[in-house]
Amino acid sequence: MYSPFWLVGAVIETLVSRFVTVILARATTAPEASLALKVPVLGVIPQRGSDPEGVAEIWARWITAEQAAGMLRVVWVPAPGAFDQQFWTPLFGRASVLLPSLRVVHCGQGPAPEAGTGRVRVEHVDTEQFSIQEAQRFGAALREDCGRGQSVWLCLAGPVHEPLTTMARAGTAPLVLVSLHTQEAEFWKTQGELLQKTLGQAAGLVAMGEIPWNERT
Repeated sequence: MYSPFWLVGAVIETLVSRFVTVILARATTAPEASLALKVPVLGVIPQRGSDPEGVAEIWARWITAEQAAGMLRVVWVPAPGAFDQQFWTPLFGRASVLLPSLRVVHCGQGPAPEAGTGRVRVEHVDTEQFSIQEAQRFGAALREDCGRGQSVWLCLAGPVHEPLTTMARAGTAPLVLVSLHTQEAEFWKTQGELLQKTLGQAAGLVAMGEIPWNERT
């Protein structure tokens, strides 16, 4: 016969397990996304939009994490969402002030981000049918542009897969944009495992569309 204490402990353990499962399944906050992806948080952009200090912090932690000159910077967006432009617009604005020019190459799913300024040029390249060799040459060409002094960001939109991973190897460790409230934690866990397996550790993540704690229901 089981003791009452054992039964109470089993009930508590079950409730905690279910609570954790429900919370993680939502992937609605930056810590939850970080836990699922096993990637550190570099910044958070709430649903109401970014503030200048938050954008400056993301820029400083991302751009100065590695040498600024001659590096192809990679941004991976595994699940493009409605709040993504809230990342691009302020970052492009900061780039227009701090960089002579910026070329953004968008590959994969969804529309390319809107540039909004003359110093930032955005182009979409359809690479889904690239062979591995074509992807290698494409990535090498972008890296060579960086070597000539051109600032280039490579935006890869869609789940981690080839030929995007091959192109990503030409650049820095990717910054991952996480669109909250759109995917379960299991999706982000899988994406984190694929990134780790194919590219190694990501530079960090920016959580998009987080709701402030005092506004959550």
